[in-house]
Amino acid sequence: SNTNIRLKITPQMDYYDKLGMVWNPFLMFFHTPNFTSNVVNTDEYGLRCNHLLGKTIFPLKENSLKYENSIIIGGSTAFGVGASSDEMTISSKLSNLTSINHINMGGRAYSSSQELILFSKLASQLKKIKHVIIFSGLNDLHLSSFGLDDKDFGYFYYMRKFKNAMDLAALSKKQLLIRFFLYPFYKDSITYNKIDKTEFLKLLLSIKSIKKNNNKPLVNIKYAIGQLEKNLFIWKQLSKAYPFKLTFILQPLSMWLEKELSKEENSLFQYLDSVSSSQNLISLFDKNIYNEYTLSLSKLCKKLGINYFDSNEILKGKLTKNDWIFTDRAHLTDLGNEKVSDMINSILS
Repeated sequence: SNTNIRLKITPQMDYYDKLGMVWNPFLMFFHTPNFTSNVVNTDEYGLRCNHLLGKTIFPLKENSLKYENSIIIGGSTAFGVGASSDEMTISSKLSNLTSINHINMGGRAYSSSQELILFSKLASQLKKIKHVIIFSGLNDLHLSSFGLDDKDFGYFYYMRKFKNAMDLAALSKKQLLIRFFLYPFYKDSITYNKIDKTEFLKLLLSIKSIKKNNNKPLVNIKYAIGQLEKNLFIWKQLSKAYPFKLTFILQPLSMWLEKELSKEENSLFQYLDSVSSSQNLISLFDKNIYNEYTLSLSKLCKKLGINYFDSNEILKGKLTKNDWIFTDRAHLTDLGNEKVSDMINSILS
């Protein structure tokens, strides 16, 4: 039944909720450090622990720094949300397939900018890096659909909460009152601590025209590619300097994979759609968006001299209806992680 399928996966997912997050300079947020459980464990930085040849490997400790390492970096799918244990993540499976420790630098809800910043803060501890695999692409696309105003530096999950908290701490009572009236219409497109009485009246009178012109596209592929280009440019320079091999792999999404859903996936998706607006939004990333996005990513990586692979294209036709690989439309089961790690191993061999 639907209930049994949800119960089967709920206990391990509870640990990902319990893991939580902490405030982190520059990165904004990251996983709770030194978290222990039988599902997910983190080191002193909040990086997920790895398994190699039956041993638990702390990413930046013990023997992991004495040898050549590879890195898998990305959002929550790279981190391994949905895996039943640290042993079942893509990084652990790749480690055991190759006998090379693959450090898990996945960050839940991370944009490509945060992925790059995370690496920059830890890279000095890694003397030898064989390969960096960026297993990503969804979060920048997802963020582009939030209707936030485009900024050169981009935006991140929980940005509005951060901005609201900063405004409450920094604005005077008068400025907070101005913000109260104007925010529903202008959001973060104006600077509230610089508005005088004349400007306030002018903005109030402009509200009708603002409301009329507020039909933004649901998904802004140009924004996502723009952010990725800035970050992949730096990744390419880093790959030359270390040096390491650099590969970008677009992560799988259930609608993009053209796989007939298993009964478990069908049940989970129906349930998630009833309780999560985020899942509803992801379900709108149709084949037209996918085709344009993967083509744009392919062109970008070619321009920058980065190896590009689309996991949706590679896995297409290799999965059956009986393969339960998704816990939701983006995150993978143990079997999903196994299929992806086998695919990555084939790409790198």
